[in-house]
Amino acid sequence: MRVLVIGGNPAGMSAASRIKRKSPDTEVWVLEKTEEVSYGACGLPYYVAGINDDIDLIRIRKKAEFEASGIHVQLGREAVSADFRGKFVTARLSDGGEECYSYDKLVIASGSSPKAPPIPGIGLKNIFQLKTLLDAQGLKAHPDIDGMVQAIRQGDLQGITGRMENVLETVTVPAHPVIADLKGRMLESGAENSLMSGSGPTVFGIFSEEEKARAAYSRLREENLADRLFLTEPCRNAD
Repeated sequence: MRVLVIGGNPAGMSAASRIKRKSPDTEVWVLEKTEEVSYGACGLPYYVAGINDDIDLIRIRKKAEFEASGIHVQLGREAVSADFRGKFVTARLSDGGEECYSYDKLVIASGSSPKAPPIPGIGLKNIFQLKTLLDAQGLKAHPDIDGMVQAIRQGDLQGITGRMENVLETVTVPAHPVIADLKGRMLESGAENSLMSGSGPTVFGIFSEEEKARAAYSRLREENLADRLFLTEPCRNAD
């Protein structure tokens, strides 16, 4: 017997675990759209507020723990259709591909989607939804844009570098560790701060002294961590 569970939230994982405990010979598969399973959403506000700085404390059990008990956990699989006569589910992968999963019994625990209330101002900036661990990480790392603009206008280098943030680093850096290596090398060489630009094609550092910038440039060239390197200087005001 094969049981397929759609949704790796606490309800879905609880169902999968109970089925496996009650019927050890049953083959249990779980499809989860995100890269996370079984976390305590009630702990998200405490993480965002800084009361708890360790997001791992919100994770109840990790994928490896479920798989150790015999449950097949498929992350990054979004169930997009189900053929109840043929008894199979089609899942879309994060890279756009598709996979089909057959079943004898189907458990649907896909959860719900947050709905923005129709209130005035709901579309303004700095309004966020908080439902997933990724939401919490993005909200906590959200850059202080207004403060950054003010620092730029005032020519405040420390104010600029102290507000450098890119929420996409939480997703891109684990997939491409070289980004963290590049940032680390520049910081070790004396950069005030270093940041991944956009979704990751470029990593840059800001230095307060030319000698430090040149030292970082030389080090990165020697270690050959990047395809292309540029050493730039700020635009000088004609006044």
